[in-house]
Amino acid sequence: MSRDFILSYGSLLSRQSRVDYSAITADVYPALVSGWKRGWCVRHLEELTTHAGAIRDNGSTMHCVLVPTELNDDIREREKYYDFVEVERSDVEFPEGVPDAAAEGKFWICQPKAIQFPDSDFPLSQSYVDTCLIGCIETGISDWPVGFILATAGWEHCWVDDRNYETPIYVRAAVLSAAEQERVDDFLDEAGVLEHRRK
Repeated sequence: MSRDFILSYGSLLSRQSRVDYSAITADVYPALVSGWKRGWCVRHLEELTTHAGAIRDNGSTMHCVLVPTELNDDIREREKYYDFVEVERSDVEFPEGVPDAAAEGKFWICQPKAIQFPDSDFPLSQSYVDTCLIGCIETGISDWPVGFILATAGWEHCWVDDRNYETPIYVRAAVLSAAEQERVDDFLDEAGVLEHRRK
């Protein structure tokens, strides 16, 4: 029986976000997909924030995790501002080797229905960035967090630090310790984008 896999490049990178908000407990696998570039470019109209989107770009490679999951109503609701686009296996590289679980099945990527970068009404939130980057750290691949940052467009737009808010802007946020937040900031600083974040 064929299985479905999503090449997840945003908050589904985070184990906590996957488990707590989408009940996805299966093992995931680090993957690089060519022909796509990540950007902070998908507005969530109910949450009043901006999420990651995959933009077609022949010269780019995007850091993802391959997530085994059914394309059911729950995942379609979580990804309601995207279309599911099938990806050729030849466009996917697995840094740690091809997982046996992916021997059969279809690979999908979430392509935005519209491209809109953050502004003051729909900011990029640090809680969302933290959720994505803790997922990169969880892969255990040392160069992934900085690689993720450098390969993502849109840092210069409206990006707000909501770590001290009573309620995070991003509603499916992973909870990071102070040490993990500091580690994320170190990666953001190393990549040269931290100057764009607003207090």
